[in-house]
Amino acid sequence: MDAVTLLSNRVSAVNASVHGLIEAARGLSPDVLDWVPPFAERRQTRASYCTPAALADVAGLHGVPVGVLLMRPAVSHVFHHAGEIELLIDVARSES
Repeated sequence: MDAVTLLSNRVSAVNASVHGLIEAARGLSPDVLDWVPPFAERRQTRASYCTPAALADVAGLHGVPVGVLLMRPAVSHVFHHAGEIELLIDVARSES
């Protein structure tokens, strides 16, 4: 498979993935997206949630609504694939 075809296939797959995330989020109500999970209370339910490593993992999440929590990994995922696509473009250019 040549680089241009690989690039085209990858862009199509990323596009479909992003649209899938948007459609899934579209089904959530504004109340759900605005809800702030009780991380402080939740961490007290298990000793493993109170370890220094576990506390560090959620340190920046207190007070953050679900909509933002869902958006963070989605945006990171898109940027990851954008980097892949840029790399594939560079490969395609080098073959032409």
